[in-house]
Amino acid sequence: MKGVTAFALFCEDIRREGAGKDTLIGIMPDTLQVAAFPGALRRVAVYFRIRIDVGGKYRNPIRVDLEVPDLDDVEMAHQGSNTIPQEVIDRSLARAKERGLPCANIVGRMRLSEPVTIPSARTFLAVLKYGNERYVCGSLNIEERLKSSSTASPSHSEQSPPAAPAS
Repeated sequence: MKGVTAFALFCEDIRREGAGKDTLIGIMPDTLQVAAFPGALRRVAVYFRIRIDVGGKYRNPIRVDLEVPDLDDVEMAHQGSNTIPQEVIDRSLARAKERGLPCANIVGRMRLSEPVTIPSARTFLAVLKYGNERYVCGSLNIEERLKSSSTASPSHSEQSPPAAPAS
């Protein structure tokens, strides 16, 4: 995808702070394990940054979509379209050029409607789309935790050797 790249992070929540800052809460690993299927994800948000080279002309729509193969009913609870408005692209490029930067950055956020039911193992994809091109900029794999893999810490007796007898 010439001149347009992006990355996306899956997290539990995105909090809007003062002065245009965002706080990402609970950034998820690439693979999230659930106890059993069907399962549900209570809170999922996607934070993404799109990078656009200042030397290019961008007249095709630029958007980020969330795709979950074989799961049609994932709903987004965000406002407006996933398409970046042309005026935002133009304004970002002009600002980057004024500052002598090689690229402009555009930040976006999406939130899934709660809860998201997951019937079986799935992969959530954050996909950057520009014209007819697609670029996966983030993914979240959902899989079942193996019954034998414990997340608990070893018991105290396994962590420390037995105390020496008192003399």
